[in-house]
Amino acid sequence: MADEEDEKVVLVVKKAGMVILLAGTVLLVAIGLYFFFVSFLLDPDIYWFVKLPVVLIAVGLLLVLVSVITDRAKENDRYKEVER
Repeated sequence: MADEEDEKVVLVVKKAGMVILLAGTVLLVAIGLYFFFVSFLLDPDIYWFVKLPVVLIAVGLLLVLVSVITDRAKENDRYKEVER
């Protein structure tokens, strides 16, 4: 009986930790993007051919980050049926 309760507590703490980690990451990325757009993209002294690759790299990194987070959230275990 105590083991089941311990497992539930561990699961709740794990999920709460993931939510807090995700919320902090989203907030940090949002703040970074805001300052990026304000300071870099709106600066008239920087040429467009410098801005374009930087924007493409930033969008690519953001897409990779989102795909990794969603893949980790699914928690698919390919080796579930393999004996260890």
